[in-house]
Amino acid sequence: MDIDTLAVLTKALAYGALLLGAGGALFLALFGTRLNASTEAVRSAAMMASGVGAVAVLVCYLLEAGRMAGEIAGVMDHAMQRRLIHLPLAAATSARLLGATLLIAGIAPRDGEAKILAVIGATLVTASFLLVGHSVTHEPRWLIVLLLEVHLLVAAFWIGSIIPLILVARREAPAVAYQVVERFSALAVVLVPTMAVAGLVMGWMLIGGHYSIRDAYTASLTGKFGLLVLALGLAALNRARLGPALVAGTDSAVRRFSLSLSIELFILLGVVALTATLTSLFSPPMVGMS
Repeated sequence: MDIDTLAVLTKALAYGALLLGAGGALFLALFGTRLNASTEAVRSAAMMASGVGAVAVLVCYLLEAGRMAGEIAGVMDHAMQRRLIHLPLAAATSARLLGATLLIAGIAPRDGEAKILAVIGATLVTASFLLVGHSVTHEPRWLIVLLLEVHLLVAAFWIGSIIPLILVARREAPAVAYQVVERFSALAVVLVPTMAVAGLVMGWMLIGGHYSIRDAYTASLTGKFGLLVLALGLAALNRARLGPALVAGTDSAVRRFSLSLSIELFILLGVVALTATLTSLFSPPMVGMS
């Protein structure tokens, strides 16, 4: 496996795990007091995702030296590692590691008193993406930074809430599961379209009128949009039919709801994988540069 492919796969794992951990922390902060039988499972899932994300982030950082050298042996090149320290990736990696640490520290206590640490950790993880990439090089930077932070916070909340929702549906009493899903849906129906609009505006600012399906960057953006539409369709189905059916408490209702959420998560992680590829291998047209 070449160094670029390995770096992209590791970055996709890091992004996905960190978003799952951050979103799980936000889910617990908002709905933790309503949970009973599923609390420990939700906490464990969020902590595990945060830990995996931290390890993957560190590996990503080390692999970047190999990418700079053009071969895997570059990972151990001290000169390359010294160069990395002075790049924005070093600051972003530090922010992600600190964010993951705060996530675990905030999620671990059973009494929930440290949840503010988890919320700070989730914010720090998403804000780390503002330190690298196209948000640094394109103007107006303040608007791109604002759009990206909104986009990432909501994306983390959406992606990271799916596993907790499955656990809630399977482990909680039907009335509790129904109430939690309904309250989540009420938030998501406002937040998710906001995320989508922020992403579309940001995409337009990056590519301007230079859209071409033959361009790798814009083709990847198109793929992300298509997957997002599929995920939104499933989310709408969950809100309209599968979520409300949980109140009946039947095994079939729980299975259908869990299956739909699992497919939704798979699609969203596909978007994350495309993002990792996009940010690693391609660049947008030189639009809006200062």
